[in-house]
Amino acid sequence: MFAIEAVFDQKTEEEIYAYWQGLKETGLDDSMIRIPGNRPHISLGLFHGVERTMFIDAFREFAKGVKPMAVQFDSVGVFPTTNTVFLSPLPSQAFHQAHEKLYKALSEFAAKGDSYYKKEQWMPHCSLAISVSEEALLPVMENAIQRFQPIKGTIERIALIEVFVNENGIHHVEEVSLDKD
Repeated sequence: MFAIEAVFDQKTEEEIYAYWQGLKETGLDDSMIRIPGNRPHISLGLFHGVERTMFIDAFREFAKGVKPMAVQFDSVGVFPTTNTVFLSPLPSQAFHQAHEKLYKALSEFAAKGDSYYKKEQWMPHCSLAISVSEEALLPVMENAIQRFQPIKGTIERIALIEVFVNENGIHHVEEVSLDKD
């Protein structure tokens, strides 16, 4: 399985990592830290069973024209069906245009894309905790809300990662710095 992720500037990444670390230190959740190779991000797409070489070529073509984008997290949310607690970015036209461009560039792989990341269902978010137990969900939410400070930053890179559903976690296949010109 491959994911395409928007990756932040170092300061933003550190601020989000501090949330992860705080949840771990309180004993509430370490789900994001526990995944080998994981780092703060917003997933733009998730694709299952694609031909690797062709997919990497399409990813590279997509990433060429994407510019750095401002990102601002102003709220905390939860997906109750997966018990995921997250930071939600303010919607920006540039961000949604980049997402739309991704799906145009990868149109030949659309049938293998996870439906939650398609335009009609995509809710951009940066996970703070995933698959939280029922009994820990409210305490994790409370922790995130109590710690909450708006975060302003920049999406500086797009990463293509390979996700393993075992102890191998995440393998960064390629990461592209966005063209500032």
